[in-house]
Amino acid sequence: MKKLFLFLAFCFSANLFAVEPDILTGDRKTACEVLLCLSSSTRPDECNPPLARFFSIKFKKPWKTLQARRNFLALCPTDTGDTAEDLVMSDYKEILANYEDPNQCTPPYLNNQLQNGRVSYSLNNKYYEKQGYKNNINNIDNGVRINPNMPSFCYALINHQYTDLQMPRYNCSGEFYTQTDWQNGYRLNLLGTGSSHFTNSEPSAYTNLPNNEKHKITYHVDNNHAGYYVTEYYQIIRFNKTCWSY
Repeated sequence: MKKLFLFLAFCFSANLFAVEPDILTGDRKTACEVLLCLSSSTRPDECNPPLARFFSIKFKKPWKTLQARRNFLALCPTDTGDTAEDLVMSDYKEILANYEDPNQCTPPYLNNQLQNGRVSYSLNNKYYEKQGYKNNINNIDNGVRINPNMPSFCYALINHQYTDLQMPRYNCSGEFYTQTDWQNGYRLNLLGTGSSHFTNSEPSAYTNLPNNEKHKITYHVDNNHAGYYVTEYYQIIRFNKTCWSY
C-alpha cells in the first residue's frame, strides 16, 4: 500500500482522502480511493463508501460488469505515459476490475467455501452403514471439505507490487468427509472387531486410546437361531474445519 500511496501522491501531490476540490472530485476521486483501499488488508472507515460504490457496479452479464468496472477505475488519472509504472498501474487496475468481492482473498471468506468430492477412507463398517453407506462405498462423490483453492485472481492481487496483502495459508489435509462426519467434526477409524464368542476381544490399539478418542458399536447377529453379539471398535479422529489462516 505504501508504494501505491507514494505513486498516487506523486500523481496528485495530495492525500486522496483530503484532496483539493480542483484536483479530484466525484467518481474520479472515488476511483483513486478504490485503488488505494484495495491495496491493503487494513482499511480505514473512509474506505467503506468508495468500495461500496465500486462493488455496486454489477450487470447481469459478467463481461459488462468487467467493462464497467474497468471504465470506472480508468477515471483515476494515473497514466501519464508509456512508462513502466504506467504498465504496472494498468495491470493493477485490470486485476481489480475482475475483483468480485474485497473479502474473497481472506481466511474468514475462504473458510466458508465448501467443496464436494470423493471420500477416500473406508466406509465398510456398521457406523457408516447406519449413515446410509453400504458395500464399502469408499468413492462417494458427496464428501465435503473446505476448498483448498483461492479464486485465481487472489494470487495476482496479493503478489502485485502495488499491494500489501497477506497470502493466506491452507492448513488442512484436503481430505473429503461424509456429510455426517463434517457436521460432527470427526470421522471414525475402525480398529478391530470383537465377538461375544470370545473374551478379551478388545484390540489393544483401542484399549490404549484416551477415553475421548474411543467409540464402539455393538449389534446382534442372527446365526441359525443361535445369535451372538459383535462389537466394532473405533478411534475418533477429529479434524479442523478452520483451514485458512495467515
